[in-house]
Amino acid sequence: MKKLLLFLLLPCLCFAQDMAYAESLNNLTWKQTKEVADDISSTFTVSMKYYGKYTDNQDMEVLMYYPSDLPERIIKEDAEKPYCELCTEFKFRKIHIGANSDLGIDGTLVYSLNYTSGKYLDLYAWWEKHFAPGISKADLIEDKSGKRYIEDRSKRINLRFTKQLNKWDIRNFN
Repeated sequence: MKKLLLFLLLPCLCFAQDMAYAESLNNLTWKQTKEVADDISSTFTVSMKYYGKYTDNQDMEVLMYYPSDLPERIIKEDAEKPYCELCTEFKFRKIHIGANSDLGIDGTLVYSLNYTSGKYLDLYAWWEKHFAPGISKADLIEDKSGKRYIEDRSKRINLRFTKQLNKWDIRNFN
């Protein structure tokens, strides 16, 4: 009987872990932003390396990753362009939890994964690992399961894995 109960509860436990991870993506420390970007880029078909960060015109922190075998000279030239062509960017929104400018309260600075894009096969492995365990590449791309959208408004979770033109995006609409 205990085994049957555990078997029936296992899908619920896995789902809860996915939602907990999704929720954690909205409440990251600065150190955790790099850990999340490292986790996503570690599933790419090409080995990637962290190059640097900058703050974009929307006040988001952007971490830049390049293929590990790309010569440093080419990376430097690309990184100096207004929009890098050879890198993968991971954008994190700054959020001040508990801030109230009227009361002079700064709040606590946290970060939220906002956006990254790339090839389907690069992003699929990370999405499958955290939000759609066991789903095949073909089933996820066809979205037969509805697992390309993770949403729970009560917890500010609204993650999407979608195709935009020739690239795939992971976006957080929290």
